[in-house]
Amino acid sequence: MISYLVALLSNYLGLAITIAIQVFLLPFLLNNLGPRLTGLYYLFMTISNFAAVGIGWLSGAGVYLLASSDSQREKINVQDVHWVVFLGFCAYATLILLIIVLAGMTAGNWWLCGAEVSLINEGRNACFLLGFYIWIQYIHQADIALFTAILQQGWANFYRIISQVVFAAIVIFYILNNPRLDLLMLANLIGVLVAAIGARLQLRISGKLEPFKLHLPNSKLVKKMFVTKGGSYFIFGLAQFGLIYGDVLIIGAVLGSTFVSAYLVIWKIPEVIALLLGRISEILSPYLTRIDSGKGTIHTSLIFLCTSRLQHCLGIIAGLSYGIFGSSLVALWVGEANRPDVWWYYWVAGILLFIQVVNRHDIILHYALAKLGRLVVPQFIELLLKVTLTLALFPFLGIAAPLVAALLIQVFGLTWVYRASALKQVNVTWKDWFYKVGMLSCILLIVAGFCAFIIRLFMPAAGLINFIISFSLFLILGLVSIILIERYQRQDGLFNLYKILSIV
Repeated sequence: MISYLVALLSNYLGLAITIAIQVFLLPFLLNNLGPRLTGLYYLFMTISNFAAVGIGWLSGAGVYLLASSDSQREKINVQDVHWVVFLGFCAYATLILLIIVLAGMTAGNWWLCGAEVSLINEGRNACFLLGFYIWIQYIHQADIALFTAILQQGWANFYRIISQVVFAAIVIFYILNNPRLDLLMLANLIGVLVAAIGARLQLRISGKLEPFKLHLPNSKLVKKMFVTKGGSYFIFGLAQFGLIYGDVLIIGAVLGSTFVSAYLVIWKIPEVIALLLGRISEILSPYLTRIDSGKGTIHTSLIFLCTSRLQHCLGIIAGLSYGIFGSSLVALWVGEANRPDVWWYYWVAGILLFIQVVNRHDIILHYALAKLGRLVVPQFIELLLKVTLTLALFPFLGIAAPLVAALLIQVFGLTWVYRASALKQVNVTWKDWFYKVGMLSCILLIVAGFCAFIIRLFMPAAGLINFIISFSLFLILGLVSIILIERYQRQDGLFNLYKILSIV
C-alpha cells in the first residue's frame, strides 16, 4: 500500500509540474510565436505521442510478464525481459527518427508552405530535434517499464519529474528571452536525455541491471512478448492512440494549425483533469496483475468495484465543475480574447471528461489482466465512427466537432460495451455493479448538481474572488460527499482498500 501511495503522490507531483508548465506555456507561445507556430509545436508533441502507437505496447507486455512472473511455473529473468524491451524500443525509435528527419527536409514544400525563410528553417530544425527527442525518450521507456514492473513507480515518476524540471529551467532561463520553436524542442530533448542518463545509472548502481552486454535475445521470450502477449497490446494501442491524439491531427489537417490552438483552449483543461484522475487506475495496474495472478478474481473484483465507484464519483465532480466553471477557468488561463464564448462547448467537454475517466478505469483492468484483445474491435469501431462523424460535423460545429462526435459515440453505446467487458473479466454482475457503483453515483450526481445550482444562484462566478470561493465550495462539498459514500460502504469502502493491497 505504501508503494502505491508513493507512486500515486509522486505521479501527481510530476503532473502538477507538467500542468504548471503547460498553464504558462500555451498563452506564452500564443503571445510570442503566434497561433500558427503554437499550433505547429503542439502538432509536433502530438506526433511524438502518436508515434508511440507502434511500440508503446511493448512496455505494457513487459510489465505484465514481469509483474506476473512470481505465479508462473517458469520464472522469467528480469534482465532478459528488459533486454527484449530495450532492443524493441531501439529498433523502432531509429525507424521513427529516420522518417521524421526525411519529413523535416520537406519543410516549406509539404508543410509551412508560403512561410518566411526564417520560419521554415526554424520549423525544419524543430522537426529534426523532434526525431532525436523521440529516439531518446523511447529508449528511456525500457528503464521506466522496469521500475514499474518491480513496483518502484515512485522512481519512474521521479525521472519524469526530472525531465520536466530541466525543460522548465531551460524555458525560464533562456527561451523566455529567445522564443523559438526549435529551441523549445531542444529543451524537451535535453530534459529527457538528463532523465534517461540518471535512470540508467541508478539501475546499474542498485544492481537491478547487469553491465551492458550485447547478445541475442531469448527466442521464446521474444515470441511471448511480440506475439502471445504483445500482439493484443499493439493492436489495442493502435486504436487507443488514434482516439487520444487523432483530434489534433484531424483539426490540423482539415482546418489548419491556427484552429489547433483554439481546440486546445477548450479541451486542454478537461484532458489534463482526465489524465490526473486516470492515474489512480493506471498506477493500480501492476497491483491488479499480481493480485489476480496470485490471489484470484475475488480480490480483483473487490478492488475493481471500489476504485470504479471512486472514479465515477470523481468524474462526476470534475465533469460538473468544468461544465459550470469551464468558461471562467479558460478566461483566467488564456485571457478573455482567446476564450471561445460558446457556453455549450464546456458542458460537452465536461460530460466527455466524466466518460473518459470511467472508461479508462475499465480499460486499465483489461490492460492489467492482459485481456486487451477483447477491446480491439470496440476500439476500432469507436475510432472509425469518431473520424467519420468528426469530418461530417466540421461544417456545422467547427472545432467542437471532435468533442460532439466522441460524446455521441459513447453515450449511445461504446461506454456500456467497455463496462460489460470489464464486469465479465472479474465475474461481477450488472446488479452488483448497480448497487456498488451505479446507484451511488446517481445519488452523488443529484446531490452535486443541486449544490452547484444553489452555489451559482447565490454566488455567481463573476469576478476572481467570487469564482475562487464558489469553485472551492463546490469541490469541498463534492469531496465530502465522496467520503460519506465510502464510509457507508464499510468493509468494501475505499478506506479498507489497503487491506487488499497489502497482500501484494
